Amino acid sequence: MIEVSKGEPINIAIMLASGLGLRRGEVCGLKWTHIDFKTGIVKIENTRTANQGVEVEKEAKTEKSNRILPMPSYLKVYLQELQKHQQKMKLICGQGYENNGYVCSWDDGRPVRPDYISQRFKDVLDSNNLPSIRFHNLRHTNATLLLEKNVNIKWLSDWLGHSTINTTADIYAHVTHKIKGEVANKMDEVFSIY
Repeated sequence: MIEVSKGEPINIAIMLASGLGLRRGEVCGLKWTHIDFKTGIVKIENTRTANQGVEVEKEAKTEKSNRILPMPSYLKVYLQELQKHQQKMKLICGQGYENNGYVCSWDDGRPVRPDYISQRFKDVLDSNNLPSIRFHNLRHTNATLLLEKNVNIKWLSDWLGHSTINTTADIYAHVTHKIKGEVANKMDEVFSIY
């Protein structure tokens, strides 16, 4: 999916949602001022959504949704290259460039609309014979992969910006059950001497 979406404006959204577990609104609301390459962090502070065709920018969903995430190194490199590209496009477009500062934007600086991301995501999957999933499933994929890598559920809850650990546990119960099976296997290892 990441490979076939290269060159697509939604590739940015796909990279952010799958790499950081961001919601669509968080992807759309992310600005370059929220990214600190020196410290390697991304601040999730606001969202941009569409309500009946009208775009609305507001603070993050909940207090817990406001969070600071360390960037995986591959994503840091990707975003640095993207920023260079956008700076180049700003020079090319001159006065016609919309300098809104959004990370997820068109070459002329206009922010990519949230509804466009969802629709184009579906189109890219369909045209490449990939399984049909919602864009939000990238967030779930991020969480599932992290759980399968034994990331502590409390840490994951903070990573995703869930209001409580119960939200995370309820949503990913199927994964936590699999992990509990692995815990049982570890206990077998501990007691294998008997």
